[in-house]
Amino acid sequence: MKVTVNQVSEGLASYIDHELVPKVPGIRKWVLGVAGAYAGSMVVEKIKEHKDLLTSLGIMTEDGMVDIDKVMPYIKTMANQSGPVSEHFPMIGDIRFDASDVDKLYSYIIG
Repeated sequence: MKVTVNQVSEGLASYIDHELVPKVPGIRKWVLGVAGAYAGSMVVEKIKEHKDLLTSLGIMTEDGMVDIDKVMPYIKTMANQSGPVSEHFPMIGDIRFDASDVDKLYSYIIG
């Protein structure tokens, strides 16, 4: 399935709002919500910045569509191989991710 860069951005922001924000306590929810909105816009910039590389890898088409079904299986494989991971985010705290988060993110991206 090919999706727009904006669908990737909006999907990431929705994933953060619906899946991650509920996991953090207190005012950290607000901080993470703002960070999620910023992360979505940052993804747009990074995808556009690296369009030539993404196109050469076959992840993005010449007209700017992202082949989400091409990239997500690789991310899922890496998540399965590494197992659950935790990441510390300043002002937010530790958040745990596992392979199920890849599926959730995919669902938010494809709508």
